[in-house]
Amino acid sequence: MKLNLGCGADLRGLPWTNVDWRFPKNAPGTNLCWDLNETPLPFQTDSIEEIYASHILEHLEDYEELVLDCHRMLAPGGILNIRVPYGFYPVWGHKRSFIPETLDYCIKTGAVMRKDVPGFEESTNDKRVDFELVSREIIRRLPFQWHIKKYLKIEPPHDFFIGHKWEIRWSLRK
Repeated sequence: MKLNLGCGADLRGLPWTNVDWRFPKNAPGTNLCWDLNETPLPFQTDSIEEIYASHILEHLEDYEELVLDCHRMLAPGGILNIRVPYGFYPVWGHKRSFIPETLDYCIKTGAVMRKDVPGFEESTNDKRVDFELVSREIIRRLPFQWHIKKYLKIEPPHDFFIGHKWEIRWSLRK
């Protein structure tokens, strides 16, 4: 199984499970309505082969909780793909800003997170999150491209220069 967290209009077919906070009547194709601020998600430990979280972490109260829960849900060797805006991007609903080093705490450092999350060892509150960094890249993207496609129903040209911004992409392996 693969999860598309905070899918919005980016719906993916099988084997993907599209998860968003909106009700299905407002977002046809969403398989599970879930507030990603609420963890744990209703999936078994070590049961997911890939998780895609595009432009969702910056909207969460505590993105670390979701990263920790993704680690719990991923099967050994599973991949977590994350996309976030680079730096401060003042948009309604953004609660956090990110730099390329933001997730270093969970990349092969043996970092210990002290959280009470079901699915980990009952004997301790120390939760190990030790992803392997597959890739980290900073790219330039067009923030209005999605809006133009959705509302104007046209494909913007590649040399469309209104509102360029930078994005950080991580690919992490459990």
